[in-house]
Amino acid sequence: MSVVLRTGAEDAVRVVAREDDTAACSRFGQHFVAQTRWRSPQGDWYVLAAGSRAVTGLSVTGDVVAEAERRTLAERALKDAETEVSGRLDSGDDLPTLPVDAADSTRAVTG
Repeated sequence: MSVVLRTGAEDAVRVVAREDDTAACSRFGQHFVAQTRWRSPQGDWYVLAAGSRAVTGLSVTGDVVAEAERRTLAERALKDAETEVSGRLDSGDDLPTLPVDAADSTRAVTG
């Protein structure tokens, strides 16, 4: 399974998280949370997080602290801010983020 970020620019699609050969790739692994960094056209950096349908909330901890009671979150952050994102499922269980894709090692997406 791969998670991509589409920024709206013509060729601006980037894989930000990937999980291979696990339950996340099956009918049993239907829940996920992913995060990345994004630089806005104005030059501001953000941590972006998104979750699957059953995610009802997201939390960011570390150099940036933020919470959202929905399955998407965008919070201004320094480019190199250390963050951890987790999600809450509608069942109340916590859900960690998928591993950052190795090709997205900078975790920075511009657009």
